[in-house]
Amino acid sequence: MSIDFSEYTLEELLQSLESVDDIEFADNAMTIYKLVLDKLNLDYKSVDAKALGYESGVFTEVVFMGLISFPLASLVKDQHLLNANMRDKINRLNDRISKHTI
Repeated sequence: MSIDFSEYTLEELLQSLESVDDIEFADNAMTIYKLVLDKLNLDYKSVDAKALGYESGVFTEVVFMGLISFPLASLVKDQHLLNANMRDKINRLNDRISKHTI
């Protein structure tokens, strides 16, 4: 049974993209990713994690490395890991698209 993602909002699609295993469920991940690109009117060639809002800066890097500690540091670390995971996932998805469009 396949999931119909076509009625999902952009926020729901991004949440789904974050949670889907793009290796085990490659077709679902690709469907979600293409819908995100369509909703944002973007071409995969110009999209990276930063363009979709998954960006880590110097502050998150420093917190992630443990050089700064404060009460909400674990949330910053979680966001840093999410950003890194999404960067890798989007790179894999873009790579798959490029291989199928050549």
